Amino acid sequence: MSAGTGRLVRTAGGGILACLLVLAAGILFLSPEARAHGGTHAKKLGTYAYTYSVSPTTLQATTARKDLTMGSNRPGGASWWTRAVHVCTRTSSWLDSLTITSSTGIPASGCSQVLASDTYRGNRDLQVWPNANMVTNRGFVVLVSWLSGGSRVVIHADWVHMLPAAVVPSSGTPSVTEAGSEATFTVALQAPPTAAVTVAVSSRDTGEGTVSPSSMTFATTTWNTAQTVTVTGAQDNVDDGDVTWQVRLDPSSGDSNYNGLTNVDVDVTTTDDDGPPGVTLALAPASVAESGSGNAATVTATLSRPSAAATTVTVTAVSGLYTVGADNTIAIVAGSTTNVSDTVIVTAVDNDTDAPDRGGTVTATAANARAATDGTTISVTGAALTVRDDDPAPAVTLSANPSSVSENGGIATVTAVLSRPSSEPSTVTATAVAGSWTVGSDATITIAAGATTAASDTVLVTAVDDDVHQGSAGRSVTVTAALTNGQGAGAVTGAALTLTDDETLPSVALALSSNSIAENGGIATVTAALSGPSAAATTVTVTAVSGLYTVGADAAIVIAAGATTAASDTVLVTAADNDTDAPDRGGTVTATAANDRAAADGTTMSVTGAALTVRDDDAAPDAVLSLNPSSVSENGGLSTVSATLSHPSSEPSTVTVTAGSGAAGLYTVGSDATIVIAAGSTTAASDTASIAAVDDAVHQGSAGRSATVTATLANGQGAGAVTG
Repeated sequence: MSAGTGRLVRTAGGGILACLLVLAAGILFLSPEARAHGGTHAKKLGTYAYTYSVSPTTLQATTARKDLTMGSNRPGGASWWTRAVHVCTRTSSWLDSLTITSSTGIPASGCSQVLASDTYRGNRDLQVWPNANMVTNRGFVVLVSWLSGGSRVVIHADWVHMLPAAVVPSSGTPSVTEAGSEATFTVALQAPPTAAVTVAVSSRDTGEGTVSPSSMTFATTTWNTAQTVTVTGAQDNVDDGDVTWQVRLDPSSGDSNYNGLTNVDVDVTTTDDDGPPGVTLALAPASVAESGSGNAATVTATLSRPSAAATTVTVTAVSGLYTVGADNTIAIVAGSTTNVSDTVIVTAVDNDTDAPDRGGTVTATAANARAATDGTTISVTGAALTVRDDDPAPAVTLSANPSSVSENGGIATVTAVLSRPSSEPSTVTATAVAGSWTVGSDATITIAAGATTAASDTVLVTAVDDDVHQGSAGRSVTVTAALTNGQGAGAVTGAALTLTDDETLPSVALALSSNSIAENGGIATVTAALSGPSAAATTVTVTAVSGLYTVGADAAIVIAAGATTAASDTVLVTAADNDTDAPDRGGTVTATAANDRAAADGTTMSVTGAALTVRDDDAAPDAVLSLNPSSVSENGGLSTVSATLSHPSSEPSTVTVTAGSGAAGLYTVGSDATIVIAAGSTTAASDTASIAAVDDAVHQGSAGRSATVTATLANGQGAGAVTG
């Protein structure tokens, strides 16, 4: 046996534990798994099956012993024999290139025969102690071969590890809770050291757990005696789920094999006991205007505890209360509870409904990967929001259908419309107006909250007849109502309604305080009365009648709308005086009447005048005769007689010149002795009489004779004296 392969002390009898192996020429028999972990590597060759078992699969440097147990079976049931056992030590590689050839069955180099060619049956105790080279290279190969047809064929190959220096924790992953529970694991060395080994023990994440002791020492004699490490869970108040962290084992030693080792990490799991954090929203301000300036609020979000995952808070709009801006999310990074620089703007929803200030809650949803993994939900506590109402109390407008009805019992349906909705129902109560309309038994219209009309709820009004002439325009009235609403009520705009007229146009009758007045300054008071009231004022203008009466400066009588008389408004008429002797004059005081309704309809109001008698105060006219010339020769001298009345007469006056007894021997009257003065005149310039002087035989001297021409006066109205 060569120095590089170890030394065989002895072989002991015993059964050989077989391992299934069939190796074909040219096939690699050392796998990476064999290199890493050791153990049996078996191949099949043809139809032969042999069982070997090599134990242990790893050797400690101080107890390097290999037991080879061979089975007793062979093809056909015949016994079989082992021809040779070889040991191949690891040199510069892990024997990746080691091949088995059919001619020799044994590699040409690197292997030494430890059992000579012989027949072995049953158990064989193969003891192999590695030399320094084996320890350094950490392994070797045991090859078992047998002779078949003159060729040595490898029927079993076994990779045996020499244990390297290592710190080995017990298997499994310790688990603790955040509530402070404990778990343990053990630590030993894998190979004996040449000097004491100190292993520093520390927690790589003290936020998840702590360890005890902080170090442990393994002596050269107790290197494989396990020591216990206690792990205690730590509370972190963070929703981070079950966290796997590491306990660090860091060896140091005077043994260079251990002093140069890399530290070992032992996985530990801390079971989380923190549920998902809750989210609380906050508003600034908490009360906003419904519209205009100040109608927006800023939303912030705060977690009740940190989370190991980023949390996204999505603010949701609430219909009718507020809307959310385009950026509706707040991002809170892992490990934090808030993000003051990330906010959401909510804007109040404006409406035209009169209502109390609206109260509601700004709501949101929250999500994070931790909660999603755990299948839990993050609760959100919303923020109270008040939206201040800016809508005034609603006003109501009434309408009537039809808008024109007969005043003699015509019926119209009244509906109501609010200027805006209200959060409270509105009650519209129609009111009756005496003389214009009455209201049906159901006088109310109820408009539901949130509505502006109540199409199926109406009020009936019935026109009230009157005796006033309205004309074709009729009466324009406004149906009114009272509006009540628990939220407050605005103004009421009534419904225009026309009541068509059924009265005829009234006439005017004049009356006099005295129907007979003196001609000389007699005065009578004129009053006027309508046959029926009119909806418009009536102006009665008294007109003068020439020669009968005159009218005072205020010639108009105004009868107010709805009245038939104007007791305090009269007109004075004064008799027209003259100097004509005539019978009493009879006539009629007349007037015109004006009224807007009549004018609008293109009609004329008739006027019945008042009879007036003006009593004559003139005496029967006297007549005065005049002669031209007034002195004539008695010897046939002629003179023209004309007559003048003292004042006119309503009748013609006849002046008949006479030659009475006193005129005998003085004058004679011509054939046309009458002078006719027309009615209304006092003279008749073209109508005269003539007289002729009667001569006598008496000397009269220069004085001559004086005589008075006489006449008679006749007048159908009566005659006065005649001055000759």
